[in-house]
Amino acid sequence: MYRKLKSLALSLTRGGGGGTSEVMRRNLTIELSLEEAVRIVKLCESEGLSPREVLLRAGGEPDREPYRSKLKQLVPRDVSTWEAIASSKPHPLGYRSGQNRAYLNLLRQLLAWNEPRVSEALQHMQGRSRSYFSKDRTELAQSKLIEAGWYACTKLNGEQKQKILCGLLRRLGFSEGYSLMISQIPCDRGLRIPDLVFRQAQQGGPRSSRAQCQPPH
Repeated sequence: MYRKLKSLALSLTRGGGGGTSEVMRRNLTIELSLEEAVRIVKLCESEGLSPREVLLRAGGEPDREPYRSKLKQLVPRDVSTWEAIASSKPHPLGYRSGQNRAYLNLLRQLLAWNEPRVSEALQHMQGRSRSYFSKDRTELAQSKLIEAGWYACTKLNGEQKQKILCGLLRRLGFSEGYSLMISQIPCDRGLRIPDLVFRQAQQGGPRSSRAQCQPPH
């Protein structure tokens, strides 16, 4: 699989195909076996990569994000068949305790990555009438300790946590696509992999599929 991706990436980024911008713009189609498709899905889920970023990495392009959260704690989707891969969607984390664990875990990872930079950003994350983060737990509703003396307000629904986390990631210099993808984690059991569609290539015989990396909208 990786050799196949590398060959395609090199042809697009170094072989007169338009460079990195061409990889990000074109609707790309790659024929894969089930095993190859599963490896791509697992790589995307474990490292928070979009399929296009997998392709760019295979071609030797540097990572455009300042940091990648560790996402192996997520519940993996069903990848036993083509139909499961094509239709599988994350299961909502409907209970608040599960949302809080996922939310706090991501915040801890960010503080462990760059405490001074993240601490500065947390100071500016406020709503109209309340703070979302503070080093004084009495200032927050249902406060939970994150790390490095920081507390988070957890009296929030999943959509509010998503918006706060997305805003924090954008403030820290992460791309819009990565921020949107990672910020969905407190609401879901699995990662929503963007811009990837699997279609069956043929009926009967050996099962294969064409994975389409669609341009970001």
